[in-house]
Amino acid sequence: MLSIERDGFFQTPPEVVRQMMDKATLMFGDRVLEPSAGLGAILHPFACTWGEPLYIVAVEKNSVRCEKLSEQFPGVEVHCADFLTWKHSHNFTKILMNPPFEEGQDIRHIEHAYEFLAPEGTLVCIMGEGAFFREDRLAKRFRNWMDYVEGVSYKLPEGSFKSSGTDVNARIVVVHK
Repeated sequence: MLSIERDGFFQTPPEVVRQMMDKATLMFGDRVLEPSAGLGAILHPFACTWGEPLYIVAVEKNSVRCEKLSEQFPGVEVHCADFLTWKHSHNFTKILMNPPFEEGQDIRHIEHAYEFLAPEGTLVCIMGEGAFFREDRLAKRFRNWMDYVEGVSYKLPEGSFKSSGTDVNARIVVVHK
């Protein structure tokens, strides 16, 4: 079993979640995916506000957090799995996520999530700044892909994740399909 405190998990602060929700524009009947769901900081606003009118799926790798998600959100379909190897039969109209940043995982997560995005769907993702300035092949490929899909990014203010225990600089990335 993984420890909640020691596996690179940093909860998305409420102000960042609010900004993500503003960019996602949830609508009645949306099919929502939250990969790397953590303890449900991103899930909470739409699962508690919308509930049944949305089909909501959460994926979380940590078994302790999966159990907590299932308890806290009984209407959410929770999958305890590594999102990068996860498969699902549905496409989603909205995907909201804050994946791990280490070793380009944020890039890999957004590319994998895009495969599940329905036509006319919206993906809103928190990503580390590294994807936007590193010169390695993965980061360059990602920036080319962002140009191709006409994705946009919004820098978050420095210290946006300080309340979660990290000073990492991050952005909100929005991609429409």
